[in-house]
Amino acid sequence: MIFYKWPNSEGCHHLRWKNCETESVTLIWAAPKPGAQMSPAENPDSKWTSMRSHRESTNRKRKFKNRHQAKKSSEHPFFYQKNRRLSFEPSLNQATPQSYILGPGDVVFVDIYGQSEQYYEATVNPDGFVILDNIGPISVSGKTITEATGIIKSRVSRYYPGLSGTNPTTFLQVTLGNVRTIKVHILGEVRLPGTFTLSAFSTVFNALYSAGGPNENGTMRAIKVIRNNLPIAEIDVYDLLINGTADLDLQLQDQDVILVSPFLSRIKIKGEVKRPMTFEISPEDTFEDLLSYSGGFTDLAFKDRVAISRITGNQRSVSDVYQNQFNLFILKGGDEITVSRILDRFSNRVQIRGAVYREGTFALSEGLTLSQLVKKCRRTQGRCLPGACQHTPNQI
Repeated sequence: MIFYKWPNSEGCHHLRWKNCETESVTLIWAAPKPGAQMSPAENPDSKWTSMRSHRESTNRKRKFKNRHQAKKSSEHPFFYQKNRRLSFEPSLNQATPQSYILGPGDVVFVDIYGQSEQYYEATVNPDGFVILDNIGPISVSGKTITEATGIIKSRVSRYYPGLSGTNPTTFLQVTLGNVRTIKVHILGEVRLPGTFTLSAFSTVFNALYSAGGPNENGTMRAIKVIRNNLPIAEIDVYDLLINGTADLDLQLQDQDVILVSPFLSRIKIKGEVKRPMTFEISPEDTFEDLLSYSGGFTDLAFKDRVAISRITGNQRSVSDVYQNQFNLFILKGGDEITVSRILDRFSNRVQIRGAVYREGTFALSEGLTLSQLVKKCRRTQGRCLPGACQHTPNQI
């Protein structure tokens, strides 16, 4: 391909390109006669300038957007990260919990041993009964393993007298086989709201894992469990994530509802703490509680006082909270706490440099003289002239 100028008969130049394979010539732009006026629409320079300006503007917007996204991704705006998923899966490899509540679909093993031996395996039917051969139906739905064991033992002892009495010779044990599944409704501010099929061993944390956890607007301090249209429990996820404690004894049942409401209140802490980010607080939380959530002070933190910016009406005000007030100061939504850094200065430092064997920093003790300091440096080197040792006030 060849670009070239081709003057025409009227003295103006045409900009053309030639395809060497097809010998075809294409007109790109025809320059006007010298002195002729062109409209901005006909002027290629103005067109190219406009295109270049538009391209530069687009590049600037793209760079700004990339910087904004990078900054946003590097921040930690909430205690939980955006891509974080709870990882609490129920364990099925465990002994039969005595508090487990039986329901339709559970498989029950009844083992009779001792003087008499027998083994039964039965499934709880939709009506809540287990049917044992030659004994008949026994209602166990809604009962714990302990309660079901007493009911089955009372019924079976009619056929095995050794089970009863003060000195029994036959014994009975009830264990759980295959675990049924339940349906739990997870609603509100979660990433994947809906109805989930879970193991009957599942807890609230297992259910939250299935729903992806609370979203950015969801609370982590007051998650409600509703059963038969009545709230039966309120879960605080911070107890697990920060203290390592949780109410894992609360067993979900079929048709339970887990409701994640919008967050209660949020505050921001920055500066010299180990987790500088935004936290959700409950109404009774103090600064000492917040300090626990944020992991405590760093080694360089100024611990005697913190500055708290609080919303008062249509503006903000700043309050100083001292160390003896940390457990008394009640936090409010919208607070911004700044933990400052200790000063980069020394209270008793003296430095010595020059013709000495050991230059460096020394402790300025009471009564220290210049000659004593020089002795600490193991005297001066031979090139130091007598009486030439000097000091400046900012070094001693």
